Amino acid sequence: MYKCIVVDDDPISRISIRNLVKNHRNLEFVFEAEEAQSAITYIEENHVDLIFLDVLMPDVNGFELIKMIDKSLKIIVISEYREFALDAFSFDVVDYLKKPIVAKRFNEAIDRYERLIRDNKPDTIRQEGVPQKSDVLFLKIDGIFRKISLGEIVYVENDGNYVNIHTEKEILSPYGTIKEIESKLPSTLFIKPHRKFIVSIDHINGVDDNFIITSKKLIPISRDRRKVVQQVLGLK
Repeated sequence: MYKCIVVDDDPISRISIRNLVKNHRNLEFVFEAEEAQSAITYIEENHVDLIFLDVLMPDVNGFELIKMIDKSLKIIVISEYREFALDAFSFDVVDYLKKPIVAKRFNEAIDRYERLIRDNKPDTIRQEGVPQKSDVLFLKIDGIFRKISLGEIVYVENDGNYVNIHTEKEILSPYGTIKEIESKLPSTLFIKPHRKFIVSIDHINGVDDNFIITSKKLIPISRDRRKVVQQVLGLK
């Protein structure tokens, strides 16, 4: 059972999260706080696996609280407002839930959390930071064939006669077309939501009708690709 707390100054929201947690077979509700300092005190003295955290709170807001606690703690941000989503994902949170939170969306966030926990276990077959042979791509950049780990690619963007490959650490710009890059990327790991963009599915932090949210950029979803995106990501 994963031990969960909720930090939110709205009592109705706390009740909602508490009930959703209690109805989930793998979660245990252990604490709630209406402000940051109570949450910090509890976290320092007790084991916590997952925090449901509101953004707008008195004295210390949610993002300030994230900076004050152990970086290994997993956080799902909850908010009434969509505009905080990109900032939230820059903190590498598990998910971003917009209030009022429905059970289906809540369960999707928990599924994502459980996948992250499984993927980060040291005894998994695929070790983090050790790419398999099929997980690399060689591209000619400035006369040199550069090796790029597919797992590091966040998204790819068309830029005239070049393609900008945005990784977790840098931007690489080989000569060519986005269609050529698309042919080299496995469709099980990447999705093309727009004619100018390809996105790593592993780096998708959120989706709405018009955008895919990554830690680097909001990627547009074209109208003709919307259904495909929803099908691939299991949103329909």
